[in-house]
Order: sequence, then C-alpha cells, then structure tokens
Amino acid sequence: MSVISAKGTRGRRGLFAAAAALLLSGCASGELSPLGSSLQGVVPGLSSGPAPAERAAELPYASLLLDTRERSGLIVLGAESGRHTLWPTGQQGAISLYQDGLNATAGFSDDLLSLSYHSYSTQPASGPAQAAHGDNPRAADAATLTPWQQDTPVHYAIESYSQGANGDVRLNRGKAQLRCAAAEPYPLPLGERRLEHCTEQVRWETGEQSVSHFYRSPETRRLWAAEVTPWPGAARIRWEVARAWW
Repeated sequence: MSVISAKGTRGRRGLFAAAAALLLSGCASGELSPLGSSLQGVVPGLSSGPAPAERAAELPYASLLLDTRERSGLIVLGAESGRHTLWPTGQQGAISLYQDGLNATAGFSDDLLSLSYHSYSTQPASGPAQAAHGDNPRAADAATLTPWQQDTPVHYAIESYSQGANGDVRLNRGKAQLRCAAAEPYPLPLGERRLEHCTEQVRWETGEQSVSHFYRSPETRRLWAAEVTPWPGAARIRWEVARAWW
C-alpha cells in the first residue's frame, strides 16, 4: 500500500459527487430517476417506507438494492453516460459503476476513488507447485480489462485508490484470479434468474488477501449482483440489480 498524500484531500469526496452529477446530468438517457430529487435523497428513501422489493416493483426507474456497512436499501439510477452509471445514495453520497462493476464511491467514511483491472503477460509455470500458486506477471500493460466479461479462469492485475477519514489517499495493487461456476438460480429483488457465480481472489502487494463475488448472466455476461472488497481490509459493498437499465 502507498500513501499518496496526507492532508487536504478530504474534499475530493465532495468534488467526486459534484463532478459526477455535473458530468452525467447533461448526458443522461433512458428511463432515469429525477436527478435532483435522488441527489437529495428524496428518491430513494433508504430506510423507510415499503420493502425494497415492493418499491422496486412500483418504481419505473432502474434500481439497485444496496447493502453496505453504512447504508442499505433501494437506490435508483441518477444518470448514465456511456458505460458509466451514477447512483445517489442520499446523505450527499453516491456510488459509480463502470461496465456494471464498482468504480467509485462518495460520502462514505472511507471512499473508493477508483478501481481498475489490467491484463498482464504471464510466464508459464515450470512445475505443479508453481502452477498451484498462480502465474507470475512479467509486466503490467496499459490494457484495461473487465474480468467478469472474460472466459474464466482469468488472471489480471488490480489497482484501487481509496481515501480514509483522515484524508489520506492510498494506492493498493494486487494480482487477481477470477473463476466462474455453472449457472444456477439466483434470487433477485424482482424475480429469480439463472446466473454464474464468479469468485475473485486477490493477493495484494501488502500480503493481505481478499475475496469478491460477481453474479453474471451466462448469455450476456452482464452483472446482476456483486459483493466487492475494493481494497485490503475494506468493508464489503454489495448490490443486486432490481430493475435493469440496459
């Protein structure tokens, strides 16, 4: 783990939320929620009213069922631009997805500033023991990767920037492997779907390990649910698609 800066960076969280809103509000498309209302936490109300599944069925907007240590409930799509989607959580918070996967958060005690995946060249293992411990990267390249859209098993590099309550920005790098199982029924807020359960195992440069879970459509490989640990020791961020935006 590398600490990028120590003081004066806490304000970047608010800047992320404001910049994302300004960037995406002019590019929103499709059946989206009223951005102004959702940014104020009016839509959705995370902890009051009908059950999340009932609310998702009633609302015409794209929605996610969010579950984190700090906030849980139904959230609706605030804006969409290309492969990016912005999901306000109320309380001046938001999460951002890129190609259906977690990209950033704002308004939490510890925020994810960015999460990215990269392919790397591998050197063939010379024996069973080495093969059991994974591939050895020669050098990370600049090619970004969307692991859950690949044939698995797939090996890749992972990089995340996070910001703590004291304002420190931390860079975490690691090596990851994703494996997907055969599709099985998975209960979602608005009905059951057959999804492939993909397990990501990350070995961080600090020596710590983490596990994340992705649930993808076997036909399109789009994510319908995920449970992500975005850096070593981070609280998990879990969501399920209630009403899809695609």
